[in-house]
Amino acid sequence: MKPFGEIVGVAMRLVHAGAAFLIGILLARSLGVEGFGAYSFALSWILLAVSLLSAGLPQFLVREVSKNVFEGKIHQVKALIALASSLSVKIGITVIVLLVILAGSSDAAVHHYSTITLVIGVPAIALLVSASMQDALTRGVGHVIRGQLSEFVARPLSHFVILLILLYVVAASGKLTASQAMAAFTLAASFGLATSMILRKRATNSIKVGDIAPEIPENNASWTRQIISLALIGWVGAINAQIGNLVLGTTGEISELSYFRVASQLSQLIPLGLIAIEAHQAPSISRLNSEGNKVLLQQLAQRNARLSLLFAAPVGIALILLGQPILSFVFGVEFAGGTNSLNWLALGQILNAAAGSVGVFMIAAHMERGVLIALGAATILNVIAAIAFTPIYGAAGTAFAACLSLACWNLIMIAKLKRHTGILSLPINL
Repeated sequence: MKPFGEIVGVAMRLVHAGAAFLIGILLARSLGVEGFGAYSFALSWILLAVSLLSAGLPQFLVREVSKNVFEGKIHQVKALIALASSLSVKIGITVIVLLVILAGSSDAAVHHYSTITLVIGVPAIALLVSASMQDALTRGVGHVIRGQLSEFVARPLSHFVILLILLYVVAASGKLTASQAMAAFTLAASFGLATSMILRKRATNSIKVGDIAPEIPENNASWTRQIISLALIGWVGAINAQIGNLVLGTTGEISELSYFRVASQLSQLIPLGLIAIEAHQAPSISRLNSEGNKVLLQQLAQRNARLSLLFAAPVGIALILLGQPILSFVFGVEFAGGTNSLNWLALGQILNAAAGSVGVFMIAAHMERGVLIALGAATILNVIAAIAFTPIYGAAGTAFAACLSLACWNLIMIAKLKRHTGILSLPINL
């Protein structure tokens, strides 16, 4: 992967992280601890639904489109585009049904959030899932930068602008509500999908798929098996990602959910380097694996681990040492209660960065079963630890569970990748 691509990838993620960070600040200061917790709880269910519905599809599309473009099988690329469109329609119908069910349910508040907040956010589920598939097609064709513009630039920036306008409008009438904040999120998701569709159209036109009839391969069943394998990983991963918010939202104080949420936002600054590297190198890793080039794969694995740790360690250590003043200054003194949560989450992200792109290498090697086993073990540990420690330690207990889960997941994947391929995804030689 050219250094320029990595530089642009990091830049886009910095834009995304900056916009998300500013959005979090605006929401936390505008909604307060209670309102921000309510918004976060509803958003957790929406993001969980997005992950469950899109699970495995983006990874599958990137891998298969990249492989077929490399092999010159443009007719199968057209078939993959048709598959993505069909799935988007089916997911849209599913979301409409869900919306009708929620709209017809009672409007009773559950832990300080109303049904209407969730209903307003439901359309975003279909929008985000469809956008993720469009972006995956764009990256698979080879336009990696374009395939990330919507998610990491267009959508977060539009969300930030929409939120600023909304805050200006409601300033005269009163305080921002969780429902209004959710409406801004949904509107930004629609803008993101429009951007993804335009960029995907331009990317696929570059390989002249318009006049080629789609051809489903004879082993179409293998596509289904691969999607299901990747989907299982996505489903377990979705539960693992949202379990902390959901446990806190259902068993703890709503303020504890706010503490965990702001700590999570800060900790997401730590793995930016790793995320940038993985997004750009996933197609290259798949091609090198197809060629059986173990020497280059090992060099790439170690290089990724070193670069990600080089970025993550200073940021993570700074957050651990200066967590309380940073939380107080950025989000407000009332959010300083998230300090202990931030410490555990930062430690977990540092350990995650040290493992490099181990998950990407396993997916490229068709080791979905190994990833699923590792993620399943980590999720079980996360659920058990969260249920055990959250009632006692609140948000800090949930963060500790998340840290244990990340460590468990990466250790198992490192061992499985080494045993299966001989590739060690660590910054040092052992």
